Amino acid sequence: MTTPPPPNCVLVDTLDALSAALVDIVRAQRVSANPAEPLLYVDIEGNDLCREGTVSLVQIHLPSIRKTLVIDITILGAAAFSHSIPLPREFESYASPSSPFSNDAPVSLKTILESPWILKCFFDVRNDADALYNIYRISMNSVVDLQILEVATRRGKKRLLNGLARAIRTDGGLDEVTLTQWLDVKMRGKALFGARDPVPPPSSPLSPRSPASPSSPLPSTTTLRNPAYYPMPLTPPSSPETARSTTSSSAGSPVKEQSPNFAIFDVRPLSPELLEYSVNDVIHLPRLWAIYDAKLDSKWRVKTENEAVWRLQLAKQDVYYGKNGNMALSPF
Repeated sequence: MTTPPPPNCVLVDTLDALSAALVDIVRAQRVSANPAEPLLYVDIEGNDLCREGTVSLVQIHLPSIRKTLVIDITILGAAAFSHSIPLPREFESYASPSSPFSNDAPVSLKTILESPWILKCFFDVRNDADALYNIYRISMNSVVDLQILEVATRRGKKRLLNGLARAIRTDGGLDEVTLTQWLDVKMRGKALFGARDPVPPPSSPLSPRSPASPSSPLPSTTTLRNPAYYPMPLTPPSSPETARSTTSSSAGSPVKEQSPNFAIFDVRPLSPELLEYSVNDVIHLPRLWAIYDAKLDSKWRVKTENEAVWRLQLAKQDVYYGKNGNMALSPF
C-alpha cells in the first residue's frame, strides 16, 4: 500500500513518477523569479547516512512551483539518479548556452545535483555528500550550506554549529502556531527512530564539545586548508560510544544517548509520520536562506562559499567519520 503524501508533496517511487519529477524541476527553473536564489532545497534521509550506510529518501523542495518531491531511493535504487529524460519540448525554446538545461543533454537527478549552474541548498551537507559520492558517485557542485550561513551571520560566539531545529526556532521567523506544528512533526518523527529532542530547552546550555585529539593522525594523502576545523570528521572516534551524540545533564556531565535506529527509513511502506517528517525538513529552508543571505557581506559570502566547497571535498577523502561529536565545531 502506497503512503499518501502530505499536501503539495509527491512521493516518487516509480520511474514514471521520476520522469514527471524531473519535468517539475525543469519547470521550477523556468518560472524561478530570482536566479541568485537556490533552485532546489534538499535533504537526505538514510540508515547511518554516510558512505557506510544507505540513502533512503531524497527530499527536494521547489519553492518556485510550491511543490516538494520525496524520491524513494530504497525502492528505485541507483536508477533514481541515472534515469534520464530529454528536455521536454515545451522548454526547448528557452534553452540557451547560459541555461542550466540544454536541448541536446538529457536531464537526470545526477546531472542536476552535479551541475555547476543549478544552485542547491542543504542544511549541513557533509553526510549527504559523503553518501551520494561514495555510494552512487554523485559529485555535487554549486551547493549553499545553510548551517554555514547560520554561524557566519550569528551575533556573538561562533564556536559551535547549530542544528536545523535551533535555526528554525531562532531565526525562522515563524508564527507561534506554525513553529509549534513544525516542532511537533519533528519530535514525532524522531520518536520513531529513537533520537533525542532536536531543540534543547531554552534554559539548557549547548553541550561542550572536545576538539579532535592532536595525536590522531590524518591520512597522508589529505591536504587540509583549515586544520583547526577539518580534522574533526576525519578523526576516528576512540570507541563506538564516542561516535554517538551526547548531551549535558543538569550537573553538566555528558550523558550517553541510545543510538537512533535509522533503519526505519528503509522499511516499506513508508509510514505517514516519516514522510511528513522528511518533508518538514525542507519546507522552511527557503525562508532561512533569504534571512541569512540578506545578512552576508562580501567578506563572509566568500568565506561561506569556500566552506561549502570544502565540505563537498570531504566526501572524496580516503577516510571520513560523520558521527564524531566534533562535527558540531564551527569553522569560524
